[in-house]
Amino acid sequence: MQLKPYQPDNLTAMLALFHRTVHTVNAKDYTPQQQDAWAPGDVTRDPQRRARWDQTLREHLSLLAWEGEELMGFGDIDLAAGYLDRLYVGEDFQGRGVATALCDRLEQAAREAAFRNRPEGEMPGTDSKSAQKPVGKFSEKSAAGDKKENGISGEPIVVVDAGCGEGSYSSRLAERLTAAELNHQCVAFDISADAVKIASKNKENVKWLVADITNIPLKSGTADCILDIFTPANYGEFSRILKPGGTVIKVIPAPCHMQQLRRAAEHLLRNSEYSGEEVSEYFEKHFEVTDRFTVSRTSAIGSAELEDLVKMTPLLFDVDKEAIELDRVKEITVAAEILIGKVRT
Repeated sequence: MQLKPYQPDNLTAMLALFHRTVHTVNAKDYTPQQQDAWAPGDVTRDPQRRARWDQTLREHLSLLAWEGEELMGFGDIDLAAGYLDRLYVGEDFQGRGVATALCDRLEQAAREAAFRNRPEGEMPGTDSKSAQKPVGKFSEKSAAGDKKENGISGEPIVVVDAGCGEGSYSSRLAERLTAAELNHQCVAFDISADAVKIASKNKENVKWLVADITNIPLKSGTADCILDIFTPANYGEFSRILKPGGTVIKVIPAPCHMQQLRRAAEHLLRNSEYSGEEVSEYFEKHFEVTDRFTVSRTSAIGSAELEDLVKMTPLLFDVDKEAIELDRVKEITVAAEILIGKVRT
């Protein structure tokens, strides 16, 4: 495998690999409609997409993995913002360490860029206040024996948010772990580069990645906990990256979740009722369930918030939104069933 920088004449091959990957590797996790929305038609001939990709690939550090003359995969990182934009590996090269090789090289470049751009006299990853204090396992507290950083070994607790969206859960969790003075590393990824770009702004306590749940760019046995909140899962990949005895927290809609919106659109929905029974059973096949409970809250909702909710909820993706009786909706119930499981030993 050879890693080479992007050249404009590589663009057609990259777009072709992108389209094939979405419609093959990702086919088991996304519907045909979602795949077409993600990679529609013959993307290699779409002039707008070609121009957009070429511009960003030139602006970013972009690397391609080659085996001879055959493109294996590619990835690019925005060094200024510090987020991974694209990462795709062809179906014939899955499981061969291509994504890991690309991520390692791109992250190394990002660290080097951060070092070069640091203020004079300041170590990378610190500010002027923290630069004068030892950090990590050599901190004053741990050196004095006052507190073990995670209560066991001093190694950071690694938490992965799979399908993080715009990062609200990851950021809040990282804030809580920091406040509790727990040594931790939060990693969050999503397939949407736009969502990750939003998440990465002013949220430096999380490592943000653009990635797919079918090919998570993390080494095996690295995560203590995985969050999977209202998003698809890939339990094979989850089991791979979890440490022995690691935990998965799966959050799914409860039957009364957004019941007011379901009633307003019941004449348009194939199923106006929801049951998470099949999802729960599938979870139980892969992990030992140690706890489960339901939480809910009903709140008033304004017209502007309701319009945003209608646009973004997967419940209404294939529905004529103009036909929904929104005037009936004055409040929304958010209800979730939380499943906590451990890797079977």
